[in-house]
Amino acid sequence: MTKGNKYNNLPIIHFNVEGEPFMAPFYLFKLNSPAFADISLEYSGIDPEHPVDLPNENKEKFSDFLDVLLDYEPESTLDKWLNVLEVAVHYKFSGVREKALRFLLSEAVSPLDKIQVSLENLHEYKDHGIGACFIQGCKELIARLEPISMEEIEILGDKLTIKLYYFRERLHRTRRPKVYLEDISPTFEKFLENREEGYTRGIQELVQDDGKCPKSVNPRKRIRCE
Repeated sequence: MTKGNKYNNLPIIHFNVEGEPFMAPFYLFKLNSPAFADISLEYSGIDPEHPVDLPNENKEKFSDFLDVLLDYEPESTLDKWLNVLEVAVHYKFSGVREKALRFLLSEAVSPLDKIQVSLENLHEYKDHGIGACFIQGCKELIARLEPISMEEIEILGDKLTIKLYYFRERLHRTRRPKVYLEDISPTFEKFLENREEGYTRGIQELVQDDGKCPKSVNPRKRIRCE
């Protein structure tokens, strides 16, 4: 698969990812990422015979990333945008990272998925805005009319569920719900504020009283509670 054919009149950088060729306008990499700011096409990337090798990259994830970088319309799925976020963070594309975070914060992602995605990726992306997904997911569960389901309780754990129900009750009593939702943000920010322990501490705070660990909605990724 190749990308960026409509940009053939511009300098192109060529990549090799898991044996598959990719190409894109050189300026998009040079101007948008400090990781590529000093790269030159003199020795590698100038043509398909001399590509820039990315030995530790996954071709599916890199393809999803290029879709966004080239302003193609990507599939609006959680897995796709998590791929985009991973590659953008790895190569320091702040603009693409922000696009991925905007999707994760959007209505296209359920409140439960927002919470789970933030917890499962907190260690990797704690300095890249992923904590906002946790706070937004909590606010959405508090504000929605439908009660928290038994399935959601099983995933969230007793401790977080009790907190959410507490704020749900108080929200319905206030005359200024939007202001109230902003006022409770620090309560959930505290969950993520310890950057030293990050992911491990955050998960441990959600362990249920009976010692069970919250279940992951992602079957490929197990939440670590040790």
